[in-house]
Amino acid sequence: QKKDIINYVDIVSATAQEFDLNVELDLPTSISSILSIDATTVLKNVEAGNDLVALQGEIYCNMIYLTADDEPKLKNHHYIQEFAHEILANGVVISDFANASLENISTTYELTGEINSAKGTVVLDNKIKVNLIIGQAKSVEAVVDAFCPKYILETEFADFEQQSASNCCNIEKIDGNINLGEDSSRIDKVLCVGEGNIVVQSVNAENGGFSVSGKLVCDVVYKLDNDEGSIESVLAEIPFDLSIKNEIVRENSVLRVDIKPREIDARNKKAKEIDLLAELNVYTTIVNSELEKVLNNITLGAKRNQNSAALGYYIIPQAETLWDASKMLLVSGEMIMQQNPDLQFPINTPQKVIIYRQKVMD
Repeated sequence: QKKDIINYVDIVSATAQEFDLNVELDLPTSISSILSIDATTVLKNVEAGNDLVALQGEIYCNMIYLTADDEPKLKNHHYIQEFAHEILANGVVISDFANASLENISTTYELTGEINSAKGTVVLDNKIKVNLIIGQAKSVEAVVDAFCPKYILETEFADFEQQSASNCCNIEKIDGNINLGEDSSRIDKVLCVGEGNIVVQSVNAENGGFSVSGKLVCDVVYKLDNDEGSIESVLAEIPFDLSIKNEIVRENSVLRVDIKPREIDARNKKAKEIDLLAELNVYTTIVNSELEKVLNNITLGAKRNQNSAALGYYIIPQAETLWDASKMLLVSGEMIMQQNPDLQFPINTPQKVIIYRQKVMD
């Protein structure tokens, strides 16, 4: 029998936990008041071991505020900050793996320092929910091949399915155009853009990558070129089709794709048109399943017809191991090496092998 070690993953727990994540932002300029703050947390890496699960990622914040100038202006500010956080997961050892996704439950903020100067800061308190799937890496010794030089073996195989999960994060760019229509007044300038949401419509896996389609939905605030200088907003919907390469993705891979806006920029292109350019963070969980044949039952069958010649002369074209040569010649490996002591493996070029048998004369 030839044996091998089969590695697989056993899911030991699936849980959801909440934690607070605090962020401090320096004020980009003098402000009079903050109108809104949106925060999105994106996970980029997760590792498990020693009773802890370590999370690493980035927080994307979008702040819309009024300046404290003589003529107050409506502005927005994008901010990105990396974070690292550890949560307790009892019973997790260093060989375990963890798969997780994050979602923002709530975000509150507080202004500190001198508000009407650049010395102030914004303190964000983000409540985050993490969904964890924790698995334990295991291995089992299984018979993967069997051979007997004297008897034909009757074997039964079973399929052994093992799963592997991995995460990846890609940054993609999309663009689009908003036409306000003939009835709209002329645009003076774009003031700000809301954080935006992503609607994923379809995800298709293929060998070496995947495609994802959806749309970006966001509010664009702009000022009209009229006597009143009216401020209006429009809900923009920008469709996209992304093709992302990834060597571990296969046609039968199960994908979970979460897309968050990283940064959105809008500019008035013409009198009644607005161009949008967005940077998206595409976070993907890839689950692959593989079937392996495992030998689970062996019985002796009919006796093999042995070569009755006293001397056999063979040429082995290629053999990785002595086991391969034994199956090819239908003799034991011990006999091959006793009679051909200079034989070395692997055999990459054709080599001569001589097998002689003891004959009993009548």
